[in-house]
Amino acid sequence: LKAYHIACEGTYNGEAIKDCVGSSDYGRGLFPYKTNWTWGTGSGKSGRHSISLELGGGIPAAHSNSLDDAFKLDDKVFKLNPLAFTYDKLNYMNGFTMKTHENFAGEKGNAAEIVFRTNYVHKKKDNMVIIKSNMDYIYGTYSGWVSDDSGKKHKFEDVRGFIEIAKFKW
Repeated sequence: LKAYHIACEGTYNGEAIKDCVGSSDYGRGLFPYKTNWTWGTGSGKSGRHSISLELGGGIPAAHSNSLDDAFKLDDKVFKLNPLAFTYDKLNYMNGFTMKTHENFAGEKGNAAEIVFRTNYVHKKKDNMVIIKSNMDYIYGTYSGWVSDDSGKKHKFEDVRGFIEIAKFKW
């Protein structure tokens, strides 16, 4: 179950937060013993329009019939052609780029070119011998463009979000 660009408000450290948006990604499933993914999301504005991003590498990307790559502009969802993530695995602070995979680069619509600037990294590791998990949460902002089905580009800057890099053995 995924829901994006949900209006929210509240308080943080006693300070009122207004005009913010959130997302929900709840899922459960049967995963292989070794499971990995790279997934990102963000919500913000593209001109006068609201925009939400869903970007990912699938589970596992090379064999998945379903990819997360999509964006929501106001109330309409557009599927993106698969994206290639590029980043420094040793230093997430160097940022990320996400571009339409080279196999789809010549297509006019459903493309993207996105840069993610990292602000903060949180790492969580568990090792129980046969069960291991490694979750990296990278917080920052997305800037770039996405194109809809007709090829129209929608630019955005400083859309807040995060990227999740997961490696599991269950």
